[in-house]
Formats: sequence, C-alpha cells, structure tokens
Amino acid sequence: MRLASVMAAGSRRGYHEVVASTVGLIALIEAVPEQPCIDAAWLDRELRSRWSLPACAAPSAAEAAHEADPNPGPKATIEAWAVATVSGNETLVQSRPRVVSDSACFLDDLLRPRTRCTIGAYSVAPEGSRPATIPVPRYHRWVGFATGTGTARASEVARTLCQSLPPFLQRARGQHERDCPLFFAFLGCLHGAGGLGQRYPEPAEVRAALRDLNDQLGEAGSDANLMVTDGRSFAVLHRCRAFALTSLGEPAGRSSRPGSGPVLAGRHTPAASVLILSETDAEPTARRLARGVFSIDLDAPDEVVHDA
Repeated sequence: MRLASVMAAGSRRGYHEVVASTVGLIALIEAVPEQPCIDAAWLDRELRSRWSLPACAAPSAAEAAHEADPNPGPKATIEAWAVATVSGNETLVQSRPRVVSDSACFLDDLLRPRTRCTIGAYSVAPEGSRPATIPVPRYHRWVGFATGTGTARASEVARTLCQSLPPFLQRARGQHERDCPLFFAFLGCLHGAGGLGQRYPEPAEVRAALRDLNDQLGEAGSDANLMVTDGRSFAVLHRCRAFALTSLGEPAGRSSRPGSGPVLAGRHTPAASVLILSETDAEPTARRLARGVFSIDLDAPDEVVHDA
C-alpha cells in the first residue's frame, strides 16, 4: 500500500465555518529524510483548501494568494502549534503556544527536521480568537498528540486509567505542565504488555497497546484520535466518527516522479505520499480508510497496517 507521509485533522463545519479553536494533527514521514521531497507550496495549498486559510506557508504561496479564493467567507488562521520528532534517543520539540511574529511559519517548523517522522499539532481558529492549548507529551523516545470532537470526555476516562500507572510513569506525567492523559494511558498499556521496556517495540506491539487503550476507553473513546511515534514506528488510534482518514497520491513535489523513492525490500518506496485525518469530506481523488488502529514501520514506510 503506497501510503506514507502526511496526516492532518480538520473541521467538519466546512472549509470556512470554523467557529471555535480546533486542534489539527499532522505527521510527515519521509523515506530518505536527507533528501526531503515534500513540496511546501503543495502542502500549503492542501492545508488552506481544508481550512480556508490565507497563504501562510510556502515561498510560492504569496502568488497563490492573488488567485481567486475558492472558499470565500470568514477566514481561520493557524495561531499556535507544536512540532515534535525523535532523533536517536532524543525527542526534539518546538512549541509555539501563540504566534506573535509574522515570520513564524507552521510548515517551516514542520519541514525543518531531517528525521523520518515528524509529528505536530496546530490550532486553527477564526481570526482574532484565542488559540487552543496544545500539550506536548513525551517520555523517553515517545511523543504524541491527541484531538477529536470528544477528546475531553475520553481524557476524563484516561485520567482514571492513569491512576493505575506505575510510579515512574506517574512521575513522568507529573513533570508536564499540560496534561495529555490519552498519551500516558497508551504508555501504560504498552508497559503492561512489556513493550515499553524494549528499546524499540515492534509495530504490532504498538498497535496492540492502542487497541488495549481503545477497549479500556469504551464508548468514551469514540470521539478521540491519538497519534504517537518513537522514531521507529508511527501509529494512530482513529476513533472519532466526525473525522475521516483519507489517502492521496504522491504530491507534485521535487521527487514525486514514478520510481523516485528508494528501493526497499526489492521495490520502490514512495519518497512521500499523503494521509489526511480530517473532518472535511475527502477530495474526489482521495481514498477513505476505515476507523481503527494504524501503524507504519518507518523502516518500510510504504506499508500501512490497519487493525479494525
């Protein structure tokens, strides 16, 4: 399955009807991070088309801003974001709780790291409104973000689950200024299965921990989404019925010609393609994927494994 690159969350209210702060998620996965191939202008257009955003990300976006706006109406803007990646044994995080400088650019921060997987969360809100708070939870090599229409309800259940965490995870959770109980409840599930003590658990073990979390959340988890990575695996718990997970073809970037990616396991791997988690309807060219648990082994980024 040729899927490996960008995952984002959007608003069901429509392209230009964002009436409150909404947190979107995005993950950039590249087969050869030393040879980045995602075209910033293309990704800028993809984000703007889903949120009715003004041009904000790419050098060529200023030209696009002079084109007729296909989504007229009140504009939403990205007012805050956080980006995280894993390099070796280190988690690297850049957090911008509120953007005050016009020179700050979400996609610049997202595309800057030269790692196989960079994840982020960004607050989309009507112009002039207060951006959402974005926790940046991490533990050793693990980082993650959560969103969804009912994340608060799922978080309350997750906080109850966190009461039974082992002391070392309790301490780690307490060190975060902003809580993300879904993330630490996932780590608790991974620890319970023995995966947290491994240097790099197998993607199947990560998916099993997410399935365990899903079972323990019960109905409260039906409106939540969680994205995690340890630099070797990338995985998603996608439950929220209001969000659609869709896949697009490879972007028209610098290296998106056929066969441009590296050869892994005897086959060409796409240098980058796109997975989008959005409340907006899928584009005609997109393929919608079912809800459930997904993982990508970053050593084989063309394969997405799905557990319903």
